[in-house]
Amino acid sequence: MTFAAPFFAWAAGVVALGTVALHLLAWRRPPESPLPTARFAPERPVRMVSRTVRPADIALLALRVAIVLLVGLALARPQLVPQRRGTARVVVVDRSRFAGVGPEVPSAARAVFRPGDALVLFDSTAREVIGPTPDSIAAAASTASGSLSAALVGAVRSGRRLERERDSVEIVIVSPFAAGELDDATAAIRRTWAGPVRLVRAGTAPNDSGPLGRPVVRATVGDPVAVSVALIGDVRAGAAVRVVRDSVTAADSAWARDGRATVLWPAAIAPSAWAKRTPPDTAFAVTALAGSGGGSRAAARAATVVAPMVRATNPPAGRVIARWSDGEPAVTESTLGTGCIRSVAVPVSSTGDLPLTPAFRRFAARLLEPCASALPWVAASDSVLAQALPATIARASTQATAAVMGDPPASTLAAWLLAIALAAAVAEMLVRRGSEADATA
Repeated sequence: MTFAAPFFAWAAGVVALGTVALHLLAWRRPPESPLPTARFAPERPVRMVSRTVRPADIALLALRVAIVLLVGLALARPQLVPQRRGTARVVVVDRSRFAGVGPEVPSAARAVFRPGDALVLFDSTAREVIGPTPDSIAAAASTASGSLSAALVGAVRSGRRLERERDSVEIVIVSPFAAGELDDATAAIRRTWAGPVRLVRAGTAPNDSGPLGRPVVRATVGDPVAVSVALIGDVRAGAAVRVVRDSVTAADSAWARDGRATVLWPAAIAPSAWAKRTPPDTAFAVTALAGSGGGSRAAARAATVVAPMVRATNPPAGRVIARWSDGEPAVTESTLGTGCIRSVAVPVSSTGDLPLTPAFRRFAARLLEPCASALPWVAASDSVLAQALPATIARASTQATAAVMGDPPASTLAAWLLAIALAAAVAEMLVRRGSEADATA
């Protein structure tokens, strides 16, 4: 047993000794002496304090000492520390779209998993499997991107729980380790865990050198978006992208269902399903979020266009590709079959040179990426992984982050001690009343 605040336990012991000392002082009637007259003596009981070797009121003494010690121990916040034996692992399995649908990642995870280990599955979020078995690893792969930062947060929480029962805990991450799964927080979260981390690379990274091609644009002659796309030229997997400036047809939907991207960018009248902005307002900037880099070099970073643009409609709900300067979605992407439809609610004026500017071309290039589920990805190099996720780390350099580690489980022992102390206080009151009644009788 350990105490979070042992001072209260020591203070309770001192108060208990004082209680015993006070019970060694007894009130007794002094010896009687004959007086010639008692005329002037007050008619009241006469008592005096005297020391005794044997404490008076043993029952009261025991209850009072028990109350003091119980309250002191409760305030000291005792924790029952179980005996720790053996080793354990937290097996973290990548089930994002980077892991694919093949058996490589589940097979590698089953090879390291053993009974008693914790199991964490992750894509863009991490979740611990309750009562894991080897069959739990074969969960369906997600279409979301993976996040090693989210995986580490979940793994550290599980590892802290296992540390209370085992001598040592190791985190084992099974993943193809795509470069897109690392971010700026990964290394910082790794430093919150002083134990070892082992990386098991599984799954083959797809080829990231897709064929170059030029997107198909269906628009009128001289359309500003068509001019900007023509200036961009060929992009990777561009032949799988179709830009529609009028309205989506059945052929466009079939195009998307076959694993390709249809970019709906209305030139005039937006589809009736899009929500109208009443009244329309003006935005002065729009930013295309950074992509995976699988489409083109320009699409690998965020692109911002600064210009007054009248917002008349909102795109339908979906994965946000671009946002206005106030944070509202400007471009969204929704899945259709194995492909997607990208809805662009960014108006482009037919007058002016905005479509010819490098900023607008970078913005348009970001919208010409293939669907998120079809984007190629690049595996992170071993040197980058070793820097972000070292196998061991000095304990002195670890960061105590409560949000990552999680708080220790609350002990109910203090509550039980306070409850027993309350019961003893009630018993002390009853015993004291009984003693006073006997004394007056």
